[in-house]
Amino acid sequence: MEIAMKEMQAGAEQMKGNKANSSSSATITVPKEQLTQHIDALQNQLPDSQKDSIRQLENTLSKTPKDPKTLANLSELWEKYQAPTAAAYYANQLANLDTSQLENLKKAGDLSYQAFHLTKDSMLFAYYVDNSYHFFEKLTQLEPENLDNRINFAATLIEGRNEVMPGIFALREVVQQEPNNIRANFLLGRLAIVSGQNDKAIERLRLVTSIDSLNSEAWYYLGDAYARMGEKDKSLAAFARCRKLINDPAFDAELDKYIQQIFQ
Repeated sequence: MEIAMKEMQAGAEQMKGNKANSSSSATITVPKEQLTQHIDALQNQLPDSQKDSIRQLENTLSKTPKDPKTLANLSELWEKYQAPTAAAYYANQLANLDTSQLENLKKAGDLSYQAFHLTKDSMLFAYYVDNSYHFFEKLTQLEPENLDNRINFAATLIEGRNEVMPGIFALREVVQQEPNNIRANFLLGRLAIVSGQNDKAIERLRLVTSIDSLNSEAWYYLGDAYARMGEKDKSLAAFARCRKLINDPAFDAELDKYIQQIFQ
């Protein structure tokens, strides 16, 4: 996935500390007015035709507040309009109607995970983190052998709840079961950079890039880890691979600034 330079760097910084450290395993309650205001603000940014589509579904939902089809349609429409925070709100309601429906749980967990990375509001952040935690925890119980669920749960622990060690242990269990798991090794590699274990980060990230040579994020963090080890040539080579994959002049400019900063 191609992401901007600042998002990559922010990802590393996020591992050091987060905006919330929730301890409850159940979903929390955010004042409905606050959620409504957030969704209304998003709706106001839409073109008129998209606003009308949302309003029609909201009118239907006001008459039948727990209608699964309407909740699913609203979530899907907001996702189509690239608004994960709104999509997650309706997906969470749908998933809570029947917590045995795996597809709905996965959708709610995924969207809540995206949402807490995007929101800047502390209350909404806590709401989406706890929903992500709640749904992924439920999925690990219903599908204990599904490694993706366990990785998502671990990532929520680390990136949302700032429970780093439990998240690391969960990721290590995944790697023990599947040594070449790309996402688990990538997350462990990022964490190793944050903790100053750059040699371990390089080992993890080299494995990821050997399996998935198109993983631009892995190449970026590999370059960063090499730089922290003082291995300039290897760092620049990894950054070059990242640069080629992203192929974006704006990213190139930011990367050049970063390289100049770390090797000045």
